Amino acid sequence: LLTATFSISTYNVLMPNSEDGWWVYKYYQSHVPRELREWEARQGRMKDLLLHHGGSDIVCIQEACGSSFDKDFAFMTEAGY
Repeated sequence: LLTATFSISTYNVLMPNSEDGWWVYKYYQSHVPRELREWEARQGRMKDLLLHHGGSDIVCIQEACGSSFDKDFAFMTEAGY
C-alpha cells in the first residue's frame, strides 16, 4: 500500500502592501520595534521562513493584498511556488 503525503503551511501576513501598508500598524503592540512592523523587514522574515525553514508543499497566505501580491511575494515565484 502506497501512501502519499504532503505538508501545508498557512500564514496571516497582515495585508502587506509594498506600495502603501499604513493600516497594518494598528495590529502591532507597542513593544514591537517599528522596523519590524515595516513590510520590507517582515518580507525578509517571511522569505527566510518559507524558503529556508518551511519546506511545505502548499503555502497558504492569508490577508495578502491583491494589487501588490506579485511584487510582494515574487520570491515565492522565483522559488517555484
